[in-house]
Amino acid sequence: MRKLADQGHEVISAYATTFRGNRKYNGRPEDTVRRAESSAACKILGAKPHFFPYDHAELETPFASKKTLSEIHDWLHKIQPDIVVAHWPLDTHPNHQVVGMSTWMAYDHLGRDEGPKDPDRSKSWNLYYYEVNTFTDRDALQSIGFRPNLYLDVGPVYKTKKQAIDCLKSQNPEDLWAVHDNMQIQRGKQCGVKYAEAFLLVEPKPGCPLLPVEFLKGK
Repeated sequence: MRKLADQGHEVISAYATTFRGNRKYNGRPEDTVRRAESSAACKILGAKPHFFPYDHAELETPFASKKTLSEIHDWLHKIQPDIVVAHWPLDTHPNHQVVGMSTWMAYDHLGRDEGPKDPDRSKSWNLYYYEVNTFTDRDALQSIGFRPNLYLDVGPVYKTKKQAIDCLKSQNPEDLWAVHDNMQIQRGKQCGVKYAEAFLLVEPKPGCPLLPVEFLKGK
């Protein structure tokens, strides 16, 4: 996100959920706390936050409701993205499953140029997936079966990423960083750099932009 923002691109970070029921953190509503933390992290990353109003529990069923899917589709239609990056959906965390699959259900394989010119149809976009928590013990494993085809050297923004994660005070940032630092070290070894993030491009859809960053291939 920081690399894209530094190039002048508009970057939007969408948060499907920021709270569970009436849970509080230091006496404040969790929703208020996490929105503030996420906004602070986005400021460091050069991104604009967008918050959906969903409780964690709304995203713990096997699939999102028709209402939720419709709202996600409507939002994507409104912002008309060039590229969407989402959680890999084969994940042990229910929220990650639902967000990843909801994004997939909004994705159009054929794209606008392959069908009738419908003015109400959303612009076509390329879809990338990223991992959440791999290279850890079985109990803590989240992303499963993730096989990246692209790697991004994040060494130049390593400290920036740490600063962004440190904003998430209510979410044990030290533990989050330990997991992600291990992942980016392991992915770095796979592509010949010190620190890397891994992605999977679903398909390079004709006529749609690709992420404008210098990706590396695995060894």
